[in-house]
Amino acid sequence: MTSGETPVQVGRRRRRAAAVGSSTDGSLRLGPADLALLKWLVDWRYATVAQAARLADRNHEALRRRIRRLEFEAGLVRTSRPLAGIPTVVMATARGSATVGKPTESPRLSHATLLHTLLVADVAISYTLLGHEVVSERRIAARDMRTDGPLVWAGFRRRTHRWPHLPDAVVLPPAGGESRHRPEDDLMEHKGRRLRWRDRFPFPTEARLPLAVEVELVAKRPVEYRELCAGYRGAEHLSGVLYLTPEPSVAEAVSKAAEATGLAQSGRFLVRPLVAFPGVTRHDER
Repeated sequence: MTSGETPVQVGRRRRRAAAVGSSTDGSLRLGPADLALLKWLVDWRYATVAQAARLADRNHEALRRRIRRLEFEAGLVRTSRPLAGIPTVVMATARGSATVGKPTESPRLSHATLLHTLLVADVAISYTLLGHEVVSERRIAARDMRTDGPLVWAGFRRRTHRWPHLPDAVVLPPAGGESRHRPEDDLMEHKGRRLRWRDRFPFPTEARLPLAVEVELVAKRPVEYRELCAGYRGAEHLSGVLYLTPEPSVAEAVSKAAEATGLAQSGRFLVRPLVAFPGVTRHDER
């Protein structure tokens, strides 16, 4: 008890400290929300503060303050503003990853792939809030990259490549987990239009197998799309593949390849417009 505090005030201070993961003497103490954030960052490399707040359903400014403490007092995360148009990016440090039992070096920011990485994380957050477990490319590689056995999450093996094709993410069938999105989120606003959230992040009805997700920002060559679609057509360990892209021309190109290879006719091909939630680019950051 500090000078002048009543027992009631002491109790309130201790409850506030417990809620934010601090000890009553002001030192940092990690709570479940901190550990969940660190695990997420290790799996998905990095995220913006707004994305982390949406995942955890926490107040944006309160989480920003918490991240500053995790960075400057504990050295568990680091932040960066690497590119114009991208808000502050958060990533786990080597110390942070070791704290959650996943020792790895802090990721190097790649300017060429930064936006793609953030958009993949955004898709993963949406599926997580809809009650799915989402497997990151890092986990897919750890499971399937160096094995000659049956693939679990990787897309397929290619004759011209040493390693199997890795999708950007894999969405697992719902395991009875409760959807965490609120009813008002069923309709999402995007550029003046109201969109159904589940329509933008679908999962095959009655599917019992994982769904591969590919986020496409720029078009590949037609021959590459045909190779990918042919590979996914034979991937019987997956329920199918979902392509998400903000570019209608990319959607058209991959759809043509799916038709040409029979993937579309198999009922295991989905393509949707990629809609990012606020906070991925700086003009959206709250």
